[in-house]
Amino acid sequence: AKNASEKAREQLARGMPQVPSMNSQNQKSSTSTPEPIASRLGVDYPFPPHLEYAYPPPDGNILNNIVNSLIAVPRFYNQVY
Repeated sequence: AKNASEKAREQLARGMPQVPSMNSQNQKSSTSTPEPIASRLGVDYPFPPHLEYAYPPPDGNILNNIVNSLIAVPRFYNQVY
C-alpha cells in the first residue's frame, strides 16, 4: 500500500489535480448519507467520495514560506497562556 506522500508525488508527476475529499474518518459508514460541505453557506452537496487531496511533502521552501507568513502577520497566530 502506498502512503499519502507517495500518492501525492505520483499525482503531481502525472499532472493530476489535487482536490478535497470525504475520507473514511469523515464518514460514519458507507450506508450513511454524507454531510453537506457547508450547508450554512449554501453548499448543500457532499464531497464526491472518489476525489482525494494530498499535500506535497514539506520541503525547506514550503517551511520557509510558512515561517515568513507567521512573522509578517503577527496576529495570524497568538499563543495564549
